[in-house]
Amino acid sequence: MTVVYILLAILVVTGLVFAANRNAFWERIAGPADLGRYDFDSAPRSRTPNDALACTPGLCGSDPDIVLGEHDEPPEALVSAIARRVAEGPRPAVQVDDGRDTAYARFVVRSPLMHFPDTVDVEAVELANGRTGLRAYARAQLGRADFGANRAYLRSILPVD
Repeated sequence: MTVVYILLAILVVTGLVFAANRNAFWERIAGPADLGRYDFDSAPRSRTPNDALACTPGLCGSDPDIVLGEHDEPPEALVSAIARRVAEGPRPAVQVDDGRDTAYARFVVRSPLMHFPDTVDVEAVELANGRTGLRAYARAQLGRADFGANRAYLRSILPVD
Protein backbone atom coordinates (compact mmCIF):
# COMPACT_ATOMS: atom_id res chain seq x y z
CA MET A 1 0.00 0.00 0.00
CA THR A 2 2.93 2.33 0.70
CA VAL A 3 4.05 1.96 -2.92
CA VAL A 4 0.62 3.12 -4.10
CA TYR A 5 0.84 6.22 -1.90
CA ILE A 6 4.34 6.99 -3.16
CA LEU A 7 3.23 6.63 -6.78
CA LEU A 8 0.19 8.78 -6.10
CA ALA A 9 2.38 11.46 -4.47
CA ILE A 10 4.74 11.43 -7.46
CA LEU A 11 1.78 11.78 -9.80
CA VAL A 12 0.36 14.70 -7.80
CA VAL A 13 3.73 16.50 -7.67
CA THR A 14 4.22 15.99 -11.42
CA GLY A 15 0.73 17.35 -12.06
CA LEU A 16 1.41 20.42 -9.93
CA VAL A 17 4.72 21.09 -11.69
CA PHE A 18 2.97 20.74 -15.06
CA ALA A 19 0.12 23.03 -14.01
CA ALA A 20 2.52 25.65 -12.64
CA ASN A 21 4.63 25.95 -15.79
CA ARG A 22 3.57 23.84 -18.75
CA ASN A 23 6.13 25.41 -21.10
CA ALA A 24 9.07 24.52 -18.85
CA PHE A 25 7.62 21.04 -18.33
CA TRP A 26 7.61 20.31 -22.08
CA GLU A 27 11.11 21.78 -22.41
CA ARG A 28 12.38 19.38 -19.74
CA ILE A 29 10.74 16.47 -21.56
CA ALA A 30 11.65 17.28 -25.19
CA GLY A 31 14.28 20.02 -25.18
CA PRO A 32 14.02 23.60 -26.47
CA ALA A 33 10.68 24.46 -28.07
CA ASP A 34 12.32 26.37 -30.94
CA LEU A 35 13.34 23.78 -33.54
CA GLY A 36 15.41 26.32 -35.50
CA ARG A 37 15.16 27.72 -39.00
CA TYR A 38 13.69 25.40 -41.62
CA ASP A 39 15.45 25.12 -44.99
CA PHE A 40 12.59 25.33 -47.48
CA ASP A 41 14.82 24.36 -50.41
CA SER A 42 16.30 21.10 -49.16
CA ALA A 43 15.17 20.08 -45.68
CA PRO A 44 12.93 17.01 -45.50
CA ARG A 45 9.41 17.05 -44.13
CA SER A 46 8.59 15.32 -40.88
CA ARG A 47 8.33 11.53 -41.17
CA THR A 48 5.16 11.63 -39.08
CA PRO A 49 1.92 13.47 -39.94
CA ASN A 50 2.46 16.36 -37.53
CA ASP A 51 3.54 19.13 -39.89
CA ALA A 52 2.15 21.34 -42.66
CA LEU A 53 3.85 23.07 -45.59
CA ALA A 54 2.39 26.01 -47.53
CA CYS A 55 4.13 27.49 -50.59
CA THR A 56 3.73 29.60 -53.66
CA PRO A 57 4.40 27.21 -56.59
CA GLY A 58 8.11 26.65 -57.24
CA LEU A 59 9.34 27.97 -53.88
CA CYS A 60 9.62 24.75 -51.87
CA GLY A 61 11.67 21.61 -52.33
CA SER A 62 8.76 19.42 -51.13
CA ASP A 63 5.14 19.21 -52.25
CA PRO A 64 3.04 21.64 -50.18
CA ASP A 65 -0.16 20.81 -48.32
CA ILE A 66 -1.43 24.32 -49.09
CA VAL A 67 -0.74 26.12 -52.38
CA LEU A 68 -0.37 29.89 -51.95
CA GLY A 69 -0.75 32.57 -54.58
CA GLU A 70 1.50 35.49 -55.46
CA HIS A 71 1.09 38.83 -53.69
CA ASP A 72 1.60 42.49 -54.54
CA GLU A 73 2.93 43.50 -51.10
CA PRO A 74 6.71 43.62 -50.61
CA PRO A 75 8.17 40.67 -48.63
CA GLU A 76 8.70 42.67 -45.43
CA ALA A 77 5.11 43.94 -45.38
CA LEU A 78 3.69 40.47 -46.00
CA VAL A 79 5.71 38.89 -43.17
CA SER A 80 4.84 41.78 -40.86
CA ALA A 81 1.11 41.29 -41.53
CA ILE A 82 1.40 37.56 -40.82
CA ALA A 83 3.32 38.28 -37.59
CA ARG A 84 0.44 40.51 -36.48
CA ARG A 85 -2.06 37.69 -37.19
CA VAL A 86 0.07 35.30 -35.11
CA ALA A 87 0.30 37.79 -32.22
CA GLU A 88 -3.44 38.50 -32.29
CA GLY A 89 -4.44 34.85 -32.72
CA PRO A 90 -5.97 32.52 -30.18
CA ARG A 91 -2.85 30.41 -29.61
CA PRO A 92 -0.04 31.60 -27.31
CA ALA A 93 2.92 32.51 -29.54
CA VAL A 94 6.40 34.03 -29.24
CA GLN A 95 8.53 35.26 -32.13
CA VAL A 96 11.93 33.57 -31.71
CA ASP A 97 13.98 34.55 -34.78
CA ASP A 98 16.71 37.19 -34.38
CA GLY A 99 14.83 39.79 -36.46
CA ARG A 100 17.71 40.51 -38.84
CA ASP A 101 15.84 39.22 -41.91
CA THR A 102 12.65 41.26 -42.25
CA ALA A 103 11.30 38.87 -44.90
CA TYR A 104 11.45 35.95 -42.45
CA ALA A 105 9.87 35.18 -39.08
CA ARG A 106 9.90 32.14 -36.80
CA PHE A 107 7.50 31.54 -33.95
CA VAL A 108 6.97 29.02 -31.19
CA VAL A 109 3.20 28.58 -31.08
CA ARG A 110 1.55 26.54 -28.36
CA SER A 111 -1.67 24.59 -28.24
CA PRO A 112 -4.26 26.34 -26.04
CA LEU A 113 -4.81 23.73 -23.34
CA MET A 114 -1.71 21.57 -23.04
CA HIS A 115 0.77 24.12 -24.48
CA PHE A 116 2.36 21.60 -26.85
CA PRO A 117 5.02 23.59 -28.79
CA ASP A 118 5.02 23.95 -32.57
CA THR A 119 7.66 25.85 -34.55
CA VAL A 120 6.28 27.95 -37.40
CA ASP A 121 8.56 29.44 -40.10
CA VAL A 122 7.29 32.08 -42.52
CA GLU A 123 9.35 33.50 -45.38
CA ALA A 124 8.40 35.88 -48.19
CA VAL A 125 10.45 35.81 -51.40
CA GLU A 126 10.61 38.43 -54.13
CA LEU A 127 9.76 36.75 -57.42
CA ALA A 128 11.27 37.49 -60.84
CA ASN A 129 8.01 39.14 -61.94
CA GLY A 130 8.24 41.68 -59.09
CA ARG A 131 5.52 40.05 -57.00
CA THR A 132 6.02 38.26 -53.70
CA GLY A 133 5.84 34.52 -53.06
CA LEU A 134 5.34 32.98 -49.66
CA ARG A 135 6.40 29.81 -47.92
CA ALA A 136 5.51 28.61 -44.44
CA TYR A 137 6.16 25.45 -42.45
CA ALA A 138 4.57 24.46 -39.14
CA ARG A 139 5.91 21.44 -37.29
CA ALA A 140 5.12 19.86 -33.96
CA GLN A 141 7.89 19.12 -31.51
CA LEU A 142 5.93 16.43 -29.66
CA GLY A 143 3.74 13.59 -30.82
CA ARG A 144 3.33 11.57 -33.97
CA ALA A 145 0.17 13.19 -35.34
CA ASP A 146 -1.47 16.58 -34.90
CA PHE A 147 -4.85 15.71 -36.48
CA GLY A 148 -4.47 18.56 -38.99
CA ALA A 149 -3.83 21.25 -36.37
CA ASN A 150 -0.74 22.69 -38.08
CA ARG A 151 -2.48 22.79 -41.46
CA ALA A 152 -5.47 24.58 -39.92
CA TYR A 153 -3.16 26.98 -38.12
CA LEU A 154 -1.32 27.92 -41.32
CA ARG A 155 -4.66 28.50 -43.05
CA SER A 156 -5.66 30.84 -40.20
CA ILE A 157 -2.56 33.06 -40.40
CA LEU A 158 -1.69 33.02 -44.11
CA PRO A 159 -3.37 34.86 -46.98
CA VAL A 160 -4.82 31.70 -48.54
CA ASP A 161 -6.55 32.17 -51.90
